[in-house]
Amino acid sequence: VELDLLKSSQQQQDRVSSVAAIAGCVASKLDNYLHTPEFQSLVDTSQAEYIVRTMRDARKKLHCSEESNADVRPPKAVVYSSNSNVLLSVMEQIYRLGLEENIAEIYESSSIADISQELFRFRYDIKESRVCPICSFENDVTAKKCTNTLIEVEVVMPQQQQAQQEFQQHRYLIEQQRIVQPLDVPLERMNGEPMTAYVKSRKYWKSGDTIRINIVEPHPLLSKRQSEEHWDRMGSNDCRKRALADRYLGRDWYFGPLCPPAVEANNGEMNETCVARLVKFQSCGAFHGSWYRGTKLLEMSVQRTKQDVFFLGLDAELGQGLDLSFVTNIFLLEPIEDAATLEQITSRAHRLGATGPVLVETIHAFFHLSEKMELALTAEQTISIEKDREKNGENEEALPTKKLLMDRKQEKATLLQKVVCEHCYRQFPSHAVAEEHEKKTCPRNPSSAHVADPYHLSSIYREIKPPPCPG
Repeated sequence: VELDLLKSSQQQQDRVSSVAAIAGCVASKLDNYLHTPEFQSLVDTSQAEYIVRTMRDARKKLHCSEESNADVRPPKAVVYSSNSNVLLSVMEQIYRLGLEENIAEIYESSSIADISQELFRFRYDIKESRVCPICSFENDVTAKKCTNTLIEVEVVMPQQQQAQQEFQQHRYLIEQQRIVQPLDVPLERMNGEPMTAYVKSRKYWKSGDTIRINIVEPHPLLSKRQSEEHWDRMGSNDCRKRALADRYLGRDWYFGPLCPPAVEANNGEMNETCVARLVKFQSCGAFHGSWYRGTKLLEMSVQRTKQDVFFLGLDAELGQGLDLSFVTNIFLLEPIEDAATLEQITSRAHRLGATGPVLVETIHAFFHLSEKMELALTAEQTISIEKDREKNGENEEALPTKKLLMDRKQEKATLLQKVVCEHCYRQFPSHAVAEEHEKKTCPRNPSSAHVADPYHLSSIYREIKPPPCPG
């Protein structure tokens, strides 16, 4: 029996030492992982999913409610962050959830005309646009030239067809939707993304890429192209002369009809795709320069399209001075400790003209560890604290136990769940302390006995201290 006890004790010590080694490795890996872009992407995705789920529930509640006194305002949300990169990442995740037409975004780099246009979309659910007379792309009403990205390609002719025909150059402008797949793009350029991302994003394109394109005309998803006779009247001859003088390295080319060399498939039918080499890509307005004699974009009439926009991405630099009294929800992507800044943001919606309440939420992201990970981290904390105690010469009875560690973890979780005063936005550990503060000592509560003159500015800004003097 004694031998078995010694053997089991030795096994337990070996297990503890192995767990400690694993715990140290796990803790370091976990700490490194929490600062990686992959983890931040997971946080942004979870925040975006919560925002979308909350707004969908609000919209369902609006349509299903039968109460006479129910809030009939259409749900509209403002997503705010003091970090423009975080805001861009979260809005991109919302965009990937299939809500690209429901988003309005304004940033510090946006012009006044763009900000005005996006706010108009967000408030009235109406998009004003001009249709390009060349490629039929819907542009913002503030755009001076068409911003649709067109790709200049040169069709690669098969070897047997090159031997039968004289050399003839087949150069065309195609839309992004005509790209079927890349043929020689290295995987390193995709940065872990699948090859299907090449079709959707221009950031993976490079001059000289070999791609397979769709040559069906008319295309079921794209507008019909004009004939060569039409482009002769628009100045295509001058365009060809300019391109030839620049050795096709300039920016001039025209959006003519697709007439690539016919390629037969194995069953005798004509192929709907062909192989081409990507020459360059730029906006439609850049391709059709001074040689173009047709109707300009600014000469087209303004069209109004009904949309359903209920998300607004608000940059920190633009969180002041806007009238958002029609907004129902404000989502803060990080806690705002400054009471004056928080009130400045919420006052964009909670102001004169608002006909209902405004729900302000601060989104916190938490990660959950598995039971094995929790045990490994707890063992590491226990062993590190024991080493510190032994180093300081304390006895074994004073060593912290697992229960003490769990109590500390509970205290840390309690600190994260603070209660905010509705008047001064200060944080308190419990509802009781917050209520006592509001009734007795809150300097911004007009009904508080602590405020001598509730209508004086000093009672409102008493706790806002001026910046320190230089020097």
